[in-house]
Amino acid sequence: MLLIKTECGRKPLTEENFQLSRRIISEGIWSLIRDKNQEFCQSNYGEMLLPDRNFTLQPSKSLCYNDCPWIKVRDTTVKYCHGDIPREVAVKLGTVPKRHKALERYASNVCFTTLGSEFGQKEKLTSRIKSILNAYPSEKEMLKELLQNADDAKATEIYFVFDPRTHPTDRIFDDKWVPMQGPSLCVYNNQPFTEDDIRGIQNLGRGTKEANPGKTGQYGIGFNSVYHITDCPSFISNNDILCIFDPHASYAPGATSVSPGRMFRDLDSDFRSQFSDVLNLYLGNHFKLERSTMFRFPIRNAEMAKISEISSAPASDRMVQNFLDKIRMDGAELLMFLNHMEKISICEIENGTGDLKTLYSVTAKITDGDRLKRKQFHASVLDSVSKKKQLAQIPVQQITYTMDIEDTDGNSTTWLICNRSGFSDMEKVSKSVISAHKNEDITLFPRGGVAACTSHNYKKPHRAFCFLPLSLETGLPFHVNGHFALDSARRNLWRDDNGVGVRSDWNINLMKILIAPACVELLIQLKRRLFPGPDPTMTIFQGTPIHVVRDILRIFLSIFPVNRLDIQPDWYCLVKAIYLCIHEDLKRLLPVVRAPYIDNSDIHSAIYISWVNTSTSNKGRAFFDNLLQDELQHLKNTEYNITTRKSVAENVFRMKSMLLDVGFNLIYSCDETASLYFCLEDAGIPVNYVTPEDVRNFLLTFSSPDASCQVGKLPCRLQQSNFKLFHGLKLLVDYCFKDVEENDINIEGLPLLLTMDNILQVFDARHPKFLTTYHELIPSRKELFMHTLYIRYSNILLKAGVAKTFDISSFGDLLGSVLPRECRTRNSVKWKDNFPTETWLKSAWHFISEQLATKDDQTEIKPKFETIL
Repeated sequence: MLLIKTECGRKPLTEENFQLSRRIISEGIWSLIRDKNQEFCQSNYGEMLLPDRNFTLQPSKSLCYNDCPWIKVRDTTVKYCHGDIPREVAVKLGTVPKRHKALERYASNVCFTTLGSEFGQKEKLTSRIKSILNAYPSEKEMLKELLQNADDAKATEIYFVFDPRTHPTDRIFDDKWVPMQGPSLCVYNNQPFTEDDIRGIQNLGRGTKEANPGKTGQYGIGFNSVYHITDCPSFISNNDILCIFDPHASYAPGATSVSPGRMFRDLDSDFRSQFSDVLNLYLGNHFKLERSTMFRFPIRNAEMAKISEISSAPASDRMVQNFLDKIRMDGAELLMFLNHMEKISICEIENGTGDLKTLYSVTAKITDGDRLKRKQFHASVLDSVSKKKQLAQIPVQQITYTMDIEDTDGNSTTWLICNRSGFSDMEKVSKSVISAHKNEDITLFPRGGVAACTSHNYKKPHRAFCFLPLSLETGLPFHVNGHFALDSARRNLWRDDNGVGVRSDWNINLMKILIAPACVELLIQLKRRLFPGPDPTMTIFQGTPIHVVRDILRIFLSIFPVNRLDIQPDWYCLVKAIYLCIHEDLKRLLPVVRAPYIDNSDIHSAIYISWVNTSTSNKGRAFFDNLLQDELQHLKNTEYNITTRKSVAENVFRMKSMLLDVGFNLIYSCDETASLYFCLEDAGIPVNYVTPEDVRNFLLTFSSPDASCQVGKLPCRLQQSNFKLFHGLKLLVDYCFKDVEENDINIEGLPLLLTMDNILQVFDARHPKFLTTYHELIPSRKELFMHTLYIRYSNILLKAGVAKTFDISSFGDLLGSVLPRECRTRNSVKWKDNFPTETWLKSAWHFISEQLATKDDQTEIKPKFETIL
């Protein structure tokens, strides 16, 4: 060829020389390079001379091959290879195809090369990606990663679109690109890529997010999960930048092992026209591509799998459908803890018509005010991240908002969500965690939250989240989110050997110091929503049926983590921390329900709920209710039937109502509060069931100026006190004296004394009352006699000095107030039938004979009243 060039000089080749040149190239040279790769050919034969259109011999690298006549190349200095030279030979020798020549001017000014700008993940990719996929085996999580990435980009909508079509191959980059025109999964979101994201996505396993914990995904690891289904992912951003990843350097025009990908910018009408079959892959006829991003993942078919160094397993259409089904199954949970995302859709392109069909969509609705709160919260997180604040400098932020989630399957749930960032008590944070965060051994951010379903129609198990749901069921009655340290597959919490290590410490600190207060705040906010009113310590329901109030209480109490058998061990520390937080901060979250007409459907009655804490101070102290269980246990060893049980239950119910009426704080009794008692006990919080001593101590405070005990102003008639009925008072007296055999009890000052004139007063050793069954002997002085209900407790009352014996001397002293004046002499008086009555005389003699009887069994010789007569 050099000889021919020398012979012709600058003149065009003669026909004979041209034909000779053509044969040398197409037969001789081709036989040498047919089986060689392009890099070998250009390094060994790159100086080969080829004839151009004007029959002049030119270096092969300086020529362009006009294989696409419709493509316009604006550069008028371009020289074209003669059309009789086979394209395959010319391109292998370094001639640039016209398509590639047209691409040059769309190259980025940054890292400029002659064929697009160098783009791609700058490592030896195929083996590295393969090892990542082995460590990250859950291809089902792939779409979640893309969802998280879109949320990081502040997108509010994302569409997952299955495109089963095989697209035309006329106007594409070159023949290498043909496999990319097959079926694919497309993923659209309504935010464009930033320059930072474009740089970050190229760094395999080390995206910009790793150093930015304000973003929830990990572009390196997360994005590379797409290689489970494809060998050549790409995306178009803002309808202006086209990026292609080609780890094999087999599909993108001009991709090499050094730069395994291409990026084209400033896509004008010429580009769109000349490569229209490529751009149509990105569904611009269905989606607005300006200010948005469309990813495309051509599905790895059997032919591609044969030569793939990433995976030899083809990715079928069915596999992609399974991924989409997984997104559909998670539905509402996916939107729960993301920063911006509000809508997820799953679509399919109809094969025949090319129409877009929506298969499923789920939408989160929040108010503009809540959206602003969420935005400000995230801005605070980003501010702390950008300034690289140490843990102690990160401010504590907390927001609570409501989210309504609806999907096209007809599911609708309402959620109360509390998000929190920053550690509020640095003294409780492990020193190892503080040090690791400072040294950037941990690049996570102290952030978490909880979400509870307030519509009470969520039937799935509650899970752990790291912004998106993990495959971890917690057994808790709410979802838990945290920027947790996860295992390499990002599916489970990190586990150090023996549970000891800084990452385990981080997760535990996150639960105990950050998520637990968020949960308490959620309970407080839920209480405000379910039990509105100006006074946080009291809720009044006017005209609301008791069964409705019970239902509302059930919804509220169901959010407390009390089902100890369901809760998984990893979350015990969180549950304990929640209850300690409630206790230490004296949060009033325990209900005491006072319903005056609890058995009556009277709609005009008011129901009062006092909200109490776990404080052990005497004033206002609350007690858990096991009165019924205690009574039934007492009866367990005795023979009793359903009637007995019912009677016991009615009596306990009456007594509880009376205790509540006089101000005693007895926590509302139900299954949830019964379990709550044991959870508080497990957390080391001093809780108690009510005991007779507790009730006595409470009643003793009735006369204090600021006492919550509201018996009434004593002495007063029983009906005028808050005890009201005799039967209720008797039940209370019996309960308060229940432990007299086991304990020395303090009776002095108890407002439980009822005298025979129906006056309620306190037990007072300075003014003891007679305790006798013969009180009717002195009918005019009933105020001096205790009611006979106290007879069974005579020993303890006499011992305490609040009762005194009614003997013959006492009888004699009081007899004058009973008998008429004429009987008060030593003279005999004729008995009148009406007074004293025969009954009274009979009773008097019984009393006198009992008093005179000795302990020497003299009861045998007691004179009968009839005998004496």
